[in-house]
Amino acid sequence: MRIVVDSSPLIAFAILNQLELLPQIFSTIHIPQAVYYEFSKWRKPFSQKLRKFSTGKVKRVKNQIAVQLLRQDVDLGEAEAIVLALENGIENILIDDRLAEYAPTQIITEFFKNNGFDGIEYKSSLGEGNNIALFDLESAEVVECLLFEVNKVNFDFKQWRSTT
Repeated sequence: MRIVVDSSPLIAFAILNQLELLPQIFSTIHIPQAVYYEFSKWRKPFSQKLRKFSTGKVKRVKNQIAVQLLRQDVDLGEAEAIVLALENGIENILIDDRLAEYAPTQIITEFFKNNGFDGIEYKSSLGEGNNIALFDLESAEVVECLLFEVNKVNFDFKQWRSTT
């Protein structure tokens, strides 16, 4: 499994002295150049350890326009992490900003909207159905409208990987 990592999670792993866990879990680790600059500044705590860990993992983002668009909502490191993941088809991003988790969806949605699409349909993450996001409400006609009450939400957990 491949991943793009932001600075805060890397620093947290370094503080816990657990950086070696990441290559055990992920086959490929990408660190955006802006993230590298964030944690590798001279005399920052753990900078030497993080610079050594980053050898061969630092990648440059190509689409600087997308980075600048994201900078309206997130910091440079998170923006580069999101764009680097999109450029390389990487589904997993390790970041610490809740807003940044939605940014890739926003970029894709804006792309479709700006290229003449009326909306998009996508699989629901909560069930077997699909969701529809309309960009132009005038482009659709309401055929049937139903109201549902949520009776139960079920989360199913399993241990992912033992660390012992």
